[in-house]
Amino acid sequence: KLAGLRVLIVDDNQTNREIYEQMCTGWGYRGSSVCGAIEALAELEGAARLDDPYQLIFLDQQMPGLTGLDLASLVLSRSELRETKMLLLSSSLNRSEMERAEQLGLARALSKPVKRTTLLEVILETFEVRGARPTAVSSQSAAAGAPLGRLNVLLADDNAVNQAIAKRRLEKLGHQVTVVSDGRRAVEAVTATRFDCVLMDIQMP
Repeated sequence: KLAGLRVLIVDDNQTNREIYEQMCTGWGYRGSSVCGAIEALAELEGAARLDDPYQLIFLDQQMPGLTGLDLASLVLSRSELRETKMLLLSSSLNRSEMERAEQLGLARALSKPVKRTTLLEVILETFEVRGARPTAVSSQSAAAGAPLGRLNVLLADDNAVNQAIAKRRLEKLGHQVTVVSDGRRAVEAVTATRFDCVLMDIQMP
């Protein structure tokens, strides 16, 4: 899926850049990397002029000078780059940064270190690749072709950006969504209410 996807990795840590580039190569993507926001902007604009634009950017938030969110704002200010998808990668995000990421419309905000499988799933979801992973269903439902219908979903995630994106997408599919921000509240919620599905981040306070 997405063979040849052009990805720009922006991170001031050389080891991180090499790891993400290797991941991209393994998935059949065309990954390149730069060490900062100014270099990234020049690379993005140059690729756009050559009519071979980047389609996805990995943004490290904690960089000297301009942060990942600063770069995202600059990218969105340029009409030729505005359609580029962006993923924010951060060791720790505070509330104001989460809110800003949501306002900028970033595809996702992920906590480092990011597992290879998690990152790939997020990329496929960002580009709305269908059938990327097989879903287990009962033989009875499969035979009948029965739709899932409206589900009552509990979403447990301490990242406000991920909460907003997941909630919006689930509600667009017609599901009812309850959001909690930690494991204790998730346990309280499932004890008090019957949910059809629980989506839980494994890294929560």
